Amino acid sequence: MVETVETKPNEEHAFFSPSGADRWAVCTGSVLLEKIIPPSDKPEPEGFKRVREHGQRSHAMFEKFMKNEPVIDSDDSERTYALRSSEIVKNYLGRNHVKRYLSEQRLTIDNKFFGTSDLVAENDDTYFIIDYKTFLNEKARRVPAAYNTQLIIYAYMLGKPKPKPNVVLAIIRNQQIDEWCTDWSNIVRLMQPILKAREEVLANAYRFKQTTKGCMFCKNKEACPLSDKPKTKQINSSIDTNLLNKFN
Repeated sequence: MVETVETKPNEEHAFFSPSGADRWAVCTGSVLLEKIIPPSDKPEPEGFKRVREHGQRSHAMFEKFMKNEPVIDSDDSERTYALRSSEIVKNYLGRNHVKRYLSEQRLTIDNKFFGTSDLVAENDDTYFIIDYKTFLNEKARRVPAAYNTQLIIYAYMLGKPKPKPNVVLAIIRNQQIDEWCTDWSNIVRLMQPILKAREEVLANAYRFKQTTKGCMFCKNKEACPLSDKPKTKQINSSIDTNLLNKFN
């Protein structure tokens, strides 16, 4: 029998967020900008709110499905999508002889570096990190499982106390599973630049670097010292000049 542990969705956001690691692990200066630029007073975008609420409902429906309880708390389209995804996951866990899984599991290194994985599971020699991409639009940007920074961090957090030889990162999107199989030593190797970036931030040794993926999700990219946008000069006036010289 598969052992389950019921958990609740966690909305707390880490200082070193696994979901934002493609940004801060490459451009530690983006963390500096978050420190000196006050957060916007604008309300949360409606799209972000819908995604968060959808994730909470999907978590509840998945738990009910795995316990063979009736699922009646959603509209038809969302219920159908969640049930199909849950059935795929249940079959996937069965095929891989999973002995234990946890939904919406809080994973952590310390009180500044943590995150909540959609689903983690294990069998005798393998950890599974499973992420739900709930976009129903086929044109939405596809996120591969291979070398996925967020899932690599989750795998490291899960396995560090008690490593297993193998690790599988999997993403479910539109009722399909994309998986990447690797080993624990590779996860440790891939984590080294991420852990180094974290130490740089903690030591106030920032550096800026522009990348397509990192800049895409940076809320303060117009204030970046490497940016040529007019807003940059205004923000730079509030940053120590000697600090900025290190990045130019």
